[in-house]
Amino acid sequence: MSPSNRPACSRQFDAVCKAEFERLNGKLDRLDGCLRGSNGEPGMKVRLDRLEQSEVRRIKLLWMIAASVVVLAVSTIWRWLFPGQ
Repeated sequence: MSPSNRPACSRQFDAVCKAEFERLNGKLDRLDGCLRGSNGEPGMKVRLDRLEQSEVRRIKLLWMIAASVVVLAVSTIWRWLFPGQ
């Protein structure tokens, strides 16, 4: 079928929609690359997982520091109240 014999909707698709769909597909590909990672770089999912793991480690460290401070304070008070033991 030659271009002049094609239906009007097909010509409209070629003129308007085809380029728009290609542009949208390009944007979707870039978004997918950001989420999953591309070219050897980590995506958002990996980066978020790393941040969550870092936060878990930070919370554990803060609890250990707090516990150490409490033990130090209690032992200091104990020595002050009962000096010779």
